[in-house]
Amino acid sequence: MAAYQDFQCDQGADFAQNVLITNADGSATNVAPYIFSANIKTSYFSANVVDTLTVTAIDAPNGNVQISYAGANSSNIPAGHYVYDVRAANTGSGVQRLLQGIFFLVPGVTAITPASTNVAGNNWVPYVP
Repeated sequence: MAAYQDFQCDQGADFAQNVLITNADGSATNVAPYIFSANIKTSYFSANVVDTLTVTAIDAPNGNVQISYAGANSSNIPAGHYVYDVRAANTGSGVQRLLQGIFFLVPGVTAITPASTNVAGNNWVPYVP
């Protein structure tokens, strides 16, 4: 059975979370032979994939992987609750679902845009009603 972990991502910001993949006895899983895939959907029953997460082995022999999502991508989908899972394919053991949970995409208030006026040495755009 897949492990469960929820993630929270600020819309428009880069997201990265390190995760340790372990065996049933708690020892680290060598993830070197795995090919990962991870999808975000609106529900477990939806046929449509909203987007994909990037899964990168950062210390494969010790089971350390990083799950990431680019801020440029999160800016293009509505904020809200999504579901995700991470699957790993290995020629020796087939396909396994390693991790699943809720992916919270939290809306922001401030949009970052190029400044047109330099205020006190900072690139802030003054508010003019």
